[in-house]
Amino acid sequence: MKLITRLLQERLSGKGKVLGWRKSVEGEEYAIYVEVPPEVYQDIDLTLEIGAEVIALSDRLGVPFFAYFVPSQDAA
Repeated sequence: MKLITRLLQERLSGKGKVLGWRKSVEGEEYAIYVEVPPEVYQDIDLTLEIGAEVIALSDRLGVPFFAYFVPSQDAA
């Protein structure tokens, strides 16, 4: 969890916040929920880049997980 937090801190310049994780419905991998500002959530290229980096980290560690981005609640 520390590595994913560090990766997100670096890529999002401290704008992302890990909300938590849970096992997927299929039970084969973990979803890590990350709250991000609306401008990050709407930037498809950035979220795809970060998602690919997260999956690469998952592969290196041998633990199946992925990032699930959630827009900030205070995005009114």
